[in-house]
Amino acid sequence: MSDRRLEFRDTREVREDIRRRVRDGQRGPDIADAYGISYGYLRNFCSQRQISLLAHNDGAEPPKFATGDDRAVERLDAQRSRPRGRVQQLAGVLVGNDVLQLLKQEAGRRGVSIQGLATMTLEAVATDDLFRAILDR
Repeated sequence: MSDRRLEFRDTREVREDIRRRVRDGQRGPDIADAYGISYGYLRNFCSQRQISLLAHNDGAEPPKFATGDDRAVERLDAQRSRPRGRVQQLAGVLVGNDVLQLLKQEAGRRGVSIQGLATMTLEAVATDDLFRAILDR
């Protein structure tokens, strides 16, 4: 691990550097560390820009979004939907009809309730410290 941090800005050079590092077999947490950012922030940054952090050994360009084992996704969803520690209800969150429709569609694809999807999303944002990545666009 190097003490020298690379400058992390949304530039073509940084996006290409991330793609190159992935092609060279570098793992996401190591890439994030090289830039001095959290892995969660890097994942969100790459997701918004359709950059895959999955390593591919065949030398081919990785797909924009790779699909994984559905059972693994279901297990992860189930893990994230379990409350941790003391639970408090967050009620009265208002969203527009367009957002509600998108939540319904995604919840349906994942086989969870809208409330479960919202809970998993908020937990992921808080756990991976994605507030800055999401809110400071």
